[in-house]
Amino acid sequence: MLRNKRITFRKNRKTEWLEPQLMVRFLALIIDLIVIKMLISTVVYFSIGISPVSIAAVKGYYVIYISTNWLYFSGCEGILGATLGKMLMGLKVYDANGQKLGLLKAILRFPAKLLSVATVWGAIMLDTNKNKQALHDIICQTIVRKARESTSYRGTKIGIK
Repeated sequence: MLRNKRITFRKNRKTEWLEPQLMVRFLALIIDLIVIKMLISTVVYFSIGISPVSIAAVKGYYVIYISTNWLYFSGCEGILGATLGKMLMGLKVYDANGQKLGLLKAILRFPAKLLSVATVWGAIMLDTNKNKQALHDIICQTIVRKARESTSYRGTKIGIK
């Protein structure tokens, strides 16, 4: 019998927002794509003199678009640790040990990101695994966390300042 036994329930504790969900990372991506589109439109307009509306008609536009994306994402994530969109959402990209990503790993992460987007499941994986990693994060052994704190794969919290 349960006589004289107390049943206690855990109080609702505020949990830290460490694992960015799919929607938060998607909003960061939208911000980044707007920044890239404005950057490409400005460069093409001033260098060639074509209006931003008819920019897609330029030969080689997709080569320009993909290479600009590659430079933007690799440069920002490799040097700063986050793109403008991730910064605004309070996120940062770390390697598996919770350390800064590094330029080389960021350069290699972009093609994996294309694969992740191409196989839609690669992005949806964010909500299905315990580390909240997309396919490109798993391939490159990276993790996206809140900017002030990182957690390595081993579960050890590492303070990032």
